[in-house]
Amino acid sequence: MRFLGILTLFVFSALSLKAEYRVFKLRAIQAETGQSRIIHSTLDQHQYPRLHPLPFGEKLVYETSWMCWNPGGEDVPYCDPPKKYRTKSSTDVKARLPASAPITSP
Repeated sequence: MRFLGILTLFVFSALSLKAEYRVFKLRAIQAETGQSRIIHSTLDQHQYPRLHPLPFGEKLVYETSWMCWNPGGEDVPYCDPPKKYRTKSSTDVKARLPASAPITSP
């Protein structure tokens, strides 16, 4: 009986080490100014504004996503994207969005 308890503990602890999650790279675009900012989150472009309200006139656009296989948590930074998704600079860039583009929310 004791062996079964130790075996169960070992199996559950081994399973907890194999965590995975998806990181989404989103671009928040301000329609009036055309300025944008990059957001990395485990929430997609539809889920993110429900938990983190966006400023008026700002729209989220999905850019890319990738999987992380390390254990995550609030204090653990997201894993780096694969090389094919990396950009030279992560600074904000001016978006090419018409000033009359409608802002829609999901």
